Amino acid sequence: MLAGQKGYAQCPGSVYAGDDTTICFSTNRVLLGGIIVRPNGNAMTGYWSGGTGTFIPDSAALNGVYIPSQAEVDAGQLTLILLPHQNCAPNKSDTVVISIQKVLESTVTGPDAICEYSSGNNYSVTSVSGISYEWHVVGGYITSGSSSNAISVYWGSAGPGYIYVIQTDALGCVGVSSIDPISRFHFNTPDLLHAEIGSDATSADADAYGNGTGFVMDANCGATKGLDLVIPGSNFDRGKMCMTFSWQRDESEAHFFTRGGTEFYISGGSVRVKLTQISGTGSQVIGPVNTGYSIPNDDVLRYFTFCYDSASGIARVLVNDSIVWNYTTPAATSLYWTGAGNATIGGIMDGNCSGNTLIDWANVSIPISIFRKPQASLYGMDTVCRYDQEAYYCDTPSTVSFAWSSTGATILSGQTGPYATVSWPVAGTQDLYLLLTDSNTGCDSSYIYSVKVDALPDVIILGDDSLCINDTNTYSLSSTAQLYSWSRNLDADVSAGNTFTSVWDSSGQFDVYLEVTDTLTGCLNADTLPVWVQTYPEPILTGPSSWCIDEAASVNVTNSSGMTYSWTASSGNILSGQSTEEISVRYSSAGNYTIYIQVTDPDFGCSVQESLNVLVNSKPVTGSIYHD
Repeated sequence: MLAGQKGYAQCPGSVYAGDDTTICFSTNRVLLGGIIVRPNGNAMTGYWSGGTGTFIPDSAALNGVYIPSQAEVDAGQLTLILLPHQNCAPNKSDTVVISIQKVLESTVTGPDAICEYSSGNNYSVTSVSGISYEWHVVGGYITSGSSSNAISVYWGSAGPGYIYVIQTDALGCVGVSSIDPISRFHFNTPDLLHAEIGSDATSADADAYGNGTGFVMDANCGATKGLDLVIPGSNFDRGKMCMTFSWQRDESEAHFFTRGGTEFYISGGSVRVKLTQISGTGSQVIGPVNTGYSIPNDDVLRYFTFCYDSASGIARVLVNDSIVWNYTTPAATSLYWTGAGNATIGGIMDGNCSGNTLIDWANVSIPISIFRKPQASLYGMDTVCRYDQEAYYCDTPSTVSFAWSSTGATILSGQTGPYATVSWPVAGTQDLYLLLTDSNTGCDSSYIYSVKVDALPDVIILGDDSLCINDTNTYSLSSTAQLYSWSRNLDADVSAGNTFTSVWDSSGQFDVYLEVTDTLTGCLNADTLPVWVQTYPEPILTGPSSWCIDEAASVNVTNSSGMTYSWTASSGNILSGQSTEEISVRYSSAGNYTIYIQVTDPDFGCSVQESLNVLVNSKPVTGSIYHD
């Protein structure tokens, strides 16, 4: 054998790097299966080259694990070369091509400002063939489309609303999408500082590394050990945020997020939160608060979410989709995290070097603003009488506009203000409506104020309305009621019964007034009957006091113009003018007689009789006159 020439038995017979394969970005690790054998079938050692990622435990482990680098993930493909430690001419090697499949993490689109208790809010991600969808909603629930790329959501009470979706393809590759993301980390590459969305982290614990499905620690562990991922605080200078961490319990301690007195963490196996509120009077620390949720010790990945909205002052903690804690801050306060320095993810994470995956991914988003609808209380009479006019008002902030309406009432004034004057012309149960609209958010609330409108008692005065002086007349009611109050010309009450009798001893125009009160409802109704009282006619008869038989005499009446007349001449004969102011009368027998006239007011019926006594003389009797 020549110097420098290797023996045949030391040369590899074959080198096999394994079949080309495709892996998922979400499980960013390759199980290597390299084989190098001598011609006699004995195994040989070798090493891997060509990658920029991490070989675990090292590149000499032919059946180790390879974690692609971030650059290889971004490129979507890499090639590894398997080489024997001892080689002969011709050199032998083999390659394996690894494709990295990444699920499209498109941003969830849809309305980001809505009113509480609203339905038909549509959200979606880009549709990709072969993808399944697992939607998660904070602050509402899905009404349709839960297994598709598009959902419809009903939002509940005011506060932060949040949507994220886990997308899985046919290979089991997983991606995370959310509404309006501002920071997202996948801890499945060696470069733990790399952010998929937002600013990269500036530092992390040197012992933390990505194992392809999340970050782990297996060296220098201790009670205070953690990822210590420091992220520039400017990412989080927001008035509202929602953050979700995919974490599996390995120990009883895990600090997800810390910034400016705000902490979201696990301690003693329970989910806890700490807030620092700020207001015009200073700051106040809330907590640490034990949410009451204890995490099963089962090494199962769960989604832990913390949301806060300064506009509504509402904070929420969820595990998967269940709210485990809800908190509303006092008015005019907000969470202190704007301008509060850098944020830290994973301050404490692992204490026993188990090597289990801890945080798989972390996502921080600007949540949906679920605005509170205008709140108000309505005040006013809820039992009224028909035709009553009542004032109604509501207490609500000045940023609200008003619109009063009703189908059974008339808004007399204040239709667009907080105070409205309302008339109730229709008996029965009627509804008063108020629409409040917040001028800042556009959210509106409708209020219905039901009012019982009692009918008025029926009142119609029955009796004569045209009388003569000194007449006596009795007035009565058209229906039965319970309380009565009669008066004349609104003088003091003159009767409390159901009838009223009056002697009209003076002439003129008068009013009979009646108030009737229903003692069950207290409703009062009134009626007025105008009464005219007329004086009697005062006729004057004029004519001769005597005349001769068989002569016609004229008799007339004065001081009674416009009346009706009826003449009577006892034993005489009225020749003409019976119904007029003047008659012609004749007597055929001498004697004393009386002529009567009945004068009647045609409008009131007031009637009076006047008489005139007359003497009817015989004519003188003469003898025959003779002429010489």
